[in-house]
Amino acid sequence: MEAVELTLSEVLSENDVFRIDNDFFQKEFILISKKFKNNHRLEEYTQAIICGPFGSTIQDDTYQETGVIVVRPFNLVNFKVENTNLVYISESDIVEKRLKLFHKGALLFSRVGDVRCGVLTQNEVTISPNIIATELKGENYSSYFLSVFFNSKYGLLQIMRSVKTVAQPTISTDTVRNLKLPEISKQFQNECERLLLSAFEMEIKSCNLYQKAEDLLLTELGLKDWQPTE
Repeated sequence: MEAVELTLSEVLSENDVFRIDNDFFQKEFILISKKFKNNHRLEEYTQAIICGPFGSTIQDDTYQETGVIVVRPFNLVNFKVENTNLVYISESDIVEKRLKLFHKGALLFSRVGDVRCGVLTQNEVTISPNIIATELKGENYSSYFLSVFFNSKYGLLQIMRSVKTVAQPTISTDTVRNLKLPEISKQFQNECERLLLSAFEMEIKSCNLYQKAEDLLLTELGLKDWQPTE
């Protein structure tokens, strides 16, 4: 990315957290910031922005094969929470550890590691310590549309600008709270949501067809229920 020269007053006006590192002032970040300078913030349209529980609350030995899904950062794939590579926690642990449940339509961000954002398509989940969840309020914005927006240049660069790298790249709830939103008609958002849901449905169908093809091949080869002796 290309850097840009700024006066001290410009640095201060661009900066809510008084960062002076050069990464914060990359040219692309400055241009995005100016483009959305007068737009509304995400926090204005949310009823909650919540970080996952303290790190030691959910240990690896808590996970089991069934129960309530625990969303982790790498589960945010292609605008949504994927349906594979999932781990689960029991309902009794949810109660005992006082974990919050999130429902379909929540917007999730990875807090640590690669910048990721996805909409929740499952009915009920909880989140790992490295996820930030937002619950929208009102009808102004579609969470499906926002999932697309925050994976686009205009949303992604906003998040990337706020990333702080110590051991790993990290964002905070303040980052999510201050993300700027585009001024887009509800009609356009609904069309984006329709197309995204259609894509999700096609993906599920393609996975089912792939599984049928695999089952057919293994059956014809006599390997359907084959298990190695060692």
